Amino acid sequence: MNGIMALHETLHETKRTKKVGIVLKLDFEKAYDKMCWGFLFDNLKIRGFNEIWCAWMRKVVLGGTVSVKVNNQLGPYFVSHKGVRQGDPLYPILFNFVTDYLTRMIRQAQRNGLITGLADNIIQNGVAVLQFADDTIICLKDDFEIEYEIVVVSV
Repeated sequence: MNGIMALHETLHETKRTKKVGIVLKLDFEKAYDKMCWGFLFDNLKIRGFNEIWCAWMRKVVLGGTVSVKVNNQLGPYFVSHKGVRQGDPLYPILFNFVTDYLTRMIRQAQRNGLITGLADNIIQNGVAVLQFADDTIICLKDDFEIEYEIVVVSV
């Protein structure tokens, strides 16, 4: 609920001050199945997780076996190349490790002055990213003075 309230207040302040910006909602519902596993394992190592624990996670994610039960009889086991699926108890924490890097990148861009979030008159650098559950909201103030040149190339 706090994320929804923060978004509402940010949008209200943006409308009140007649600022121009962009709000992008990312829904990561199906993104977990397409996650780069190498990135996840590198991420865990960078965060200081024990190598044994990382090896356990690697086995769970990459080396799961599955059997299908039909009419109360177990079928043969086969290898699942994506052992952890959405809905599994490990899904939220592993997915959060990956999505946290997106937030870190956006905040680093804010600190470096590359982007400004909305409602920057209330919060220093503004609100640029809000995350809750599998949703991420990116709010950017339109303060870019982009110079560009159009080049026409005929083939």
